Amino acid sequence: MRFRVLIAASIAFSTCVASLHADVVDPESETLPVLRDLVEPLGEAGVDVLYSHESEPGTSGPSFGDAPRVAPLLGLQAWPGVDLDLDRHGQWLDAFETGARGAVAAVETGGTGARLDRVAFHDVWKDAADGSRVVITFAAADHAIAERVADVLEGHGYAVYLAMAVPEKESLDPAILGRMFVEADHCLAIDTASARLNPIIQFEAELLAELRRQHAWLADGASGLPPVRRGPMDVIESLGMLPIEVVPGGIVLGQRPKLPDDLTGARPMWSGSDFGIEVGGEQHVLEQVSEETRDSIAAFVRIPESHSVVDIAGGSVTLAAPFDGTRIGRRMTTADRKPFDHLSVRGAQKSLIVDEGVTLRRDENGRVGADVTLEVRFYRQDADGHADRLASLRFTVEDATGDARLLDLAWSRRPDHRIGFDGDGVEQLTDDLEQLALDAALIAVMRLGVGS
Repeated sequence: MRFRVLIAASIAFSTCVASLHADVVDPESETLPVLRDLVEPLGEAGVDVLYSHESEPGTSGPSFGDAPRVAPLLGLQAWPGVDLDLDRHGQWLDAFETGARGAVAAVETGGTGARLDRVAFHDVWKDAADGSRVVITFAAADHAIAERVADVLEGHGYAVYLAMAVPEKESLDPAILGRMFVEADHCLAIDTASARLNPIIQFEAELLAELRRQHAWLADGASGLPPVRRGPMDVIESLGMLPIEVVPGGIVLGQRPKLPDDLTGARPMWSGSDFGIEVGGEQHVLEQVSEETRDSIAAFVRIPESHSVVDIAGGSVTLAAPFDGTRIGRRMTTADRKPFDHLSVRGAQKSLIVDEGVTLRRDENGRVGADVTLEVRFYRQDADGHADRLASLRFTVEDATGDARLLDLAWSRRPDHRIGFDGDGVEQLTDDLEQLALDAALIAVMRLGVGS
């Protein structure tokens, strides 16, 4: 699952603004103090600042002046009458992958501003101070406005990354955007009349509100973003944290596979021990599985909102009922213990393994295989009793080689937790989870036969 990240860091300048060139809506509001000292330079660039949506009429929609504006994302609504009945999760992701939406990212440097590429910017973002991260999303039609906003930020001491997919030139990884979207201290949008005509902008605002409500376990973004959706029955209890010193944490496998055009319409198929997909009258075997494994996977995916495979309930580890007493279930409970077997993260009280993406593809010989991305997260309980992410690692098991390929390591913002991820431990953990990645692929494929 790919996701591109867009951010713009919040900054407080000591400069007093004596003359405003931009319009300021609701100037007494303290809703968005982060932009107060940028009002003048943004105004000179032809961009207004909106601090709050509270004063906007609820029925007729906002009134736009001659200039576009930077506005809070929370509370932003599409024009009345715009059709909101769509597959919003999938379309929101697609909007960033196809370049229909993008974002400006920036972090205050305390010195000279600069435009950075994704890799260099990731390091700046990772080490930024609390309160300094901001996401500013925008529609493709407003790309030129976003460039002006980025120029202002760069000119006022920000490290800036303008993230936008360009077909056949630059792609976006939605997983990166997802993490930054949730980690950002301030989420904004470039607000124009044309942007309000797309229902995606309202869903984006609603998504942010939902993530804020569920920040206890979505604080690291990643798989907490669509298309994986977890209902109350499988929000892992351990993410509310338990009065247990250290517990293995849980496994969440909730993906449907991403299909290339030549595999569109694929459905699960099995014959004897052969398990795979059928598409266009052709059958492609992915794996040899026992009848027990096949039937337990089929029963699991038929459970509404089934994602939690291994969970914590009543202070003990529990396994999803369809896997109880099965060989695949024993593999999963063993995999659940592996993060703490191989890695040590100071203060971590639980771990969580999540499938981030499953992609089916054909190789040059026409053989169909699956690439699976897993993320392992480590949490502790904070002073408020919420789950606080300390560290995570993300890797992909590629069907072509069967080997795990490390994608990245992510740390909390507290440098004192950056211990215990030695190279041997990471390699041993990813090796031990390769079978879980295969099981995740089989579950994802079986989901092709359930609903839409």
